[in-house]
Amino acid sequence: MNIVGVGYAEPEVNEAWAAAEGYAFELWTDRDRVLAESYGAVADFDPDSPLRHAYLLDAEGQAVLFYEGAVSVGPPASQVLADCQLLYGE
Repeated sequence: MNIVGVGYAEPEVNEAWAAAEGYAFELWTDRDRVLAESYGAVADFDPDSPLRHAYLLDAEGQAVLFYEGAVSVGPPASQVLADCQLLYGE
């Protein structure tokens, strides 16, 4: 199981932000908004910021569960882990 965050900022900005917040997961840069478009996370009201949604993906990258409008960085980790255990036994 991997946890990955995706944003529009340059890698150095993402890395500094993650360090400041204490996040240990990877952050990917989506400057061209390819992933954001694929997963419906482009904000019409602010094209410079992706919507803060969270997705649980299968091995092929297909969304299995969708956590809409995560106000913080995402749903509580305990919720995602419980969902993983139900779906995958992990």
